[in-house]
Amino acid sequence: MTSHPQDLSWISFEKLVSIAERYLKTTLKRLVEEQNSRPEPTSVLVRAVLLDKTFEEVRELDNNAALLGTLRTNIGNFHEAILGSAAGWEHSGKKGGVIDLYSNDRVPLAADRYVVAEVKMRYNTIKGSDERATHDRLRDAYRSRGGGSECVSYIFQIVPPRDEPTDEPWVVSGRNPDPNVRRADGATAYHLVTGDPNAFYDLFKILPDVFVEAFERIRTKQRKKNPSYDFVNIKNNVSAEFIQRALEGTIPSSSALKGVTS
Repeated sequence: MTSHPQDLSWISFEKLVSIAERYLKTTLKRLVEEQNSRPEPTSVLVRAVLLDKTFEEVRELDNNAALLGTLRTNIGNFHEAILGSAAGWEHSGKKGGVIDLYSNDRVPLAADRYVVAEVKMRYNTIKGSDERATHDRLRDAYRSRGGGSECVSYIFQIVPPRDEPTDEPWVVSGRNPDPNVRRADGATAYHLVTGDPNAFYDLFKILPDVFVEAFERIRTKQRKKNPSYDFVNIKNNVSAEFIQRALEGTIPSSSALKGVTS
């Protein structure tokens, strides 16, 4: 395969575009659908009064809200697929495995143990009862793989509850803390999986170009059947400052992992 100047050390640009195309196809479809949908009049009036917006502005808000709901679901799957594409890792994907992500090899940054993980876009995307079920599933997963000396479980919260690097036992109401059921923020998760402390930040530098290429490929395929796709204006005006502001206060500026543990 021909190399691309934006290839990362642990994943190629083409692979990222392929993943984005797969998981963001429904996002572009929803954008087109909402653009052509009829507004719900009561909702339009409520938003106009509360937000002092024109009809056109309220329509745009409605469209963006619908798009955001679809996007949030797909982005979590997007990160799971990227992490599962790193060397030595796999993800269950649409096969619906019990665990989202697992290593086929021992991971040096996890005290040379195997790792299994659940991937969540945000720390608050699962309710209390589901948290307990997830904690139990992660506990059972590491125990079934030889116990804590052989395997460790993680919940990767790409957006953590606080802007601090985190690698600690995952505390869940109704469950005893377990040192082998842990939680980590996005930067730490990417470091753990790839071995590169800058993996998350390097990924974000090239994501705008990844998205442009992926969406353009999707549009090219779809507009042969649906001319409505022509209205979508795909371009990259995202600056380095924009990316920095998107990450500030949301993602910690460094990984919690300091080096190879023994």
